[in-house]
Amino acid sequence: MSSNGINDLKGKKLWSVIIADDESAFRALLRERITKHGYSVIAEAENGLEAVVLYDQYKPDVLFLDIGMPKGNGLTILPLLKEIDPNARIIMITADTMPDTVKEAVRLGALDYVAKSSDEKRILEALHDALNPEPQDSSESSKESSEGVHVGLNQLRNLTQKEE
Repeated sequence: MSSNGINDLKGKKLWSVIIADDESAFRALLRERITKHGYSVIAEAENGLEAVVLYDQYKPDVLFLDIGMPKGNGLTILPLLKEIDPNARIIMITADTMPDTVKEAVRLGALDYVAKSSDEKRILEALHDALNPEPQDSSESSKESSEGVHVGLNQLRNLTQKEE
């Protein structure tokens, strides 16, 4: 697992992030939302191939990965990224919030899933959870998400395991 976070001038660790999304306006919005909270966006990719190359080059602490991109969509390249780094912390970002898509992302190794319409609080929550994973307790009951569309990937991971 990477810990390529860099230090700011006061010696505080800045977590490194790569944003991979084909929409430049969304990359800019996401960059603005997370950098003002102390995260360092070290690179941006506009397609799947570029995301794989940049991840391999920089090994960021977290990768935001869009599902719908040219030259390799997020679900296609997610296994390649996990091959490069089995401990990669990947958060899927997309406009597609269909449960089957979310389940597939979990199955392939994504840690979380953030709808493009998510507010800043939800995005920061996903980042925090990816960087500070809590131990899994199978006896814990699943919690309802405050966002109607968003279902936590940890919850889906538990559901998927029960179905198998």
